[in-house]
Amino acid sequence: MKKQTLSQFMAELKQEGFRLNFINTIILTAIFYIGFFVAFPYLITTGISTFEAIYGTGLLFWALFSVTVYMHRLVAHKCSKHIAMPVHIWGNLGSVFALQSDTATWAGRHITHHAKEDTKEDPYSPMRSNNIVVGAMWSHFLTHMFDSPHEGRYDKNSAILHKRHPILRFFARFYVPLLVVQHIALPFAIGYAFLGGFEAGLRLFAIHFCFVALLHQITWTVNSVTHIFGQQMGKCSAKNAWWYFAPMGEGNYHSGHHMFPAHYRNGSPWYIFDPSGWMLWCFEKFGWVGKLNRKPRYEIQSRTLQNYQLYLQNRYPELWADWQLKTEEMRAAFESKVQAFKEASHERTTEAKKEMRIAYKQLLARLNAFNKASQAA
Repeated sequence: MKKQTLSQFMAELKQEGFRLNFINTIILTAIFYIGFFVAFPYLITTGISTFEAIYGTGLLFWALFSVTVYMHRLVAHKCSKHIAMPVHIWGNLGSVFALQSDTATWAGRHITHHAKEDTKEDPYSPMRSNNIVVGAMWSHFLTHMFDSPHEGRYDKNSAILHKRHPILRFFARFYVPLLVVQHIALPFAIGYAFLGGFEAGLRLFAIHFCFVALLHQITWTVNSVTHIFGQQMGKCSAKNAWWYFAPMGEGNYHSGHHMFPAHYRNGSPWYIFDPSGWMLWCFEKFGWVGKLNRKPRYEIQSRTLQNYQLYLQNRYPELWADWQLKTEEMRAAFESKVQAFKEASHERTTEAKKEMRIAYKQLLARLNAFNKASQAA
């Protein structure tokens, strides 16, 4: 099949009812170009003070964790049934710094991303186009510049979230005034009050452009990079990109996240890099959120292998027959070890866990070998 061009993709969007949102397009384009090509060179050439570096880095991580911890895992995926008011306030103010719409609107779209993954109703899927470059452009930034014909579905999700967390309605109503306060009034107020006047405020204002531009690129890669690069473990295009750490745990185990979206961590092994999950664990210990949603490691491993096997069978059906018998035997052995672990006495728990882990690794190696051999065929 001939690869789709960008102009053909745009024509297809128009036919489906997508409409360019000129305000979003202008704002996002301005943030990108001013942040990377005006504000950043200006700050570098004039020298960044220690305070300015701390100010910019602090706001960047506040906004980033507000997206990953609050907007994503707590609100969109309900990894905890209870969220204390200080966490609501912290997360919503951070969402304003992130400049990616109010929390309920963002989460409403994200819920649809999971419910309709890789379909035309999915607002972020790079699989919308058979040209991976065009698909990457769509999932990374173009999707934020268009009004979708599926906005009604997103709005219904947002309305449900407003009922679940009434404070979200307040922050949605005052989102624009808060943008003005946090991104314009705040830097200039700090500049005038503590750093010597208008020029100091202007420099802090430039820092806002820089950290928001960078934040956008980091968070948007979860929809583009982690659905294109890495190891696919199921029918969803989400992949495990073990090397991708920038989104604070959202990128390096993304296929696993799509299998278990409500699990408070991205990945079950302790060594998976997931600062967002670590922060949620701390919130739970301090009583700032309720009991976190946890999936047992054996359940994650069992379902992951099952999805991975089905994906490979469907992708390479003509090659599967030669591998099926041995693989099914290994799968049965693994499932028996899982059952033995669940039924093990306290004295045998460690031993049963070790046996289960060995069986898991053997079956995973078998599936990876089949995947590699099939790709080479």
